[in-house]
Amino acid sequence: MTEIRPPARVLALDIGNVCLNVEMDQFVANLGFDSADAFVHDPRGAALYQVGCAFERGEMDTHEFLTRLSNELPNPVTIEEAHKIASSIIGPQLTGIAEVVALAKANNIQVVFLSDIGPLHYELVHETLDFLDDVDGAVLSYKVGQQKPHDDMYIAMEEEFCGGRPPLLFADDKLCNIEAAQNRGWNAYQVGCHNELLESLQQAIDAL
Repeated sequence: MTEIRPPARVLALDIGNVCLNVEMDQFVANLGFDSADAFVHDPRGAALYQVGCAFERGEMDTHEFLTRLSNELPNPVTIEEAHKIASSIIGPQLTGIAEVVALAKANNIQVVFLSDIGPLHYELVHETLDFLDDVDGAVLSYKVGQQKPHDDMYIAMEEEFCGGRPPLLFADDKLCNIEAAQNRGWNAYQVGCHNELLESLQQAIDAL
């Protein structure tokens, strides 16, 4: 049975498809594939995916990542072009997320990112989101050395920001990440609608 632990006053947010749009179709097209499905089923796409995962786990720096990307694309490109392609996956801030963050801050809830991301894309996040002054910290896969749903990511959040407890609420777009959090006793919401996320946060606040 999962131990019941009182939550910390922390809102844990994934970044991609929670705070900003992931432009997957555009990114895959820029990689040289006809569709996301073609990317997934092409051995070259699978190899590029593994390169991206290794980058997000901190197993290579940005220069090595871009070098690998430039050399392993279906049509090899320069490192400068690889940088533009890699950057194209980062889309605009999503409507409604600023209101979620504002509700958290109005109720003395810390806002902390919990995200699978590499340093190149995290720099772009800082250029994209307009509420970063209200973000209190981040647990990032490239610093932890693992990606969600690995326990190390959730443990890092608990230990670094929550005093060994779960956050008040965790929002992510991927079911596997939600389930891993729930297995640790976290209150977790799979993002589909930011109005529902706002309601989930308000309910969690009301239950404190």
